[in-house]
Amino acid sequence: MKRLCTWLRRPYDVFRSPRRRWLFTFGIAGFTWFFLALFGVFDFDYYPPGKRIAITGVYGLGCGIALAWVFFALQPMLFRVHHIGNTILIILLLLFFIGCSNALLTSLAFRFEPFSLHVFLKMQFFTLSLGFIITPLAILGHQVWLMNHRNAPATTREPAGEESARHSVTAGEELVLESDYKHGGIRLLRDDLLFVCAADNYVDVWYARGGEVKHTLIRNTLSRIEQEVGRPVLERCHRSYLVNPGRVRSVRRENGQVHLDLGCGDVVVPVSRKYEARFRHIRP
Repeated sequence: MKRLCTWLRRPYDVFRSPRRRWLFTFGIAGFTWFFLALFGVFDFDYYPPGKRIAITGVYGLGCGIALAWVFFALQPMLFRVHHIGNTILIILLLLFFIGCSNALLTSLAFRFEPFSLHVFLKMQFFTLSLGFIITPLAILGHQVWLMNHRNAPATTREPAGEESARHSVTAGEELVLESDYKHGGIRLLRDDLLFVCAADNYVDVWYARGGEVKHTLIRNTLSRIEQEVGRPVLERCHRSYLVNPGRVRSVRRENGQVHLDLGCGDVVVPVSRKYEARFRHIRP
């Protein structure tokens, strides 16, 4: 059980970026329309091609609206930390609201069947069935992108050379986070660094640049980063996180979990009970 809880708390930000959320919204809605229209499942093969495309297009639109509602209304309110457990909950919410949309369209818009609990549950089941096809494909696509991102040359990920060209700073103001790859490290200002979190055999370095929050993966371990950089630049706050204490603006407790607010929108960092004492001097 402890290993499962640790796995569920592992950082995973597939739905963090608004751009990526829009990509998922249009991609999944479009795939739903294509799948229903092409294969005619769920009795849509009864209709001629033109009418089938029109009807399934409405279902695809309803799917897109449900996705946008969850991604841009519910997610910012309910999920402040991006890890595997919250990603699973977001996916379940997505499937539930898509099922609600399908039930409303079936009963109220097209009047295929009168609205009832049976119809509602049937639409949830159909949505869940289709979700078992779409969700693994979407996650697989993200994993392929992530692996390409991890193995890309450093010049494609704003690495040391590009970072140093943008900023002329003294040695005392600059940090260099090394990578096991020859050109995979990152050079940035100490004040730009937000936090570092573990990501399998990599670490995910989060930093602020030009009013935006960015992050990049480098081949290293959290313990090695802690040894090489260390306090006071980076402070251990969680078994999977090191945070720049100079960027912490406030400490807050929600549902028994302590989080550090870094003053960058919805970017927050969890704090384990073991390390809470290190941040008690910071007022909520």
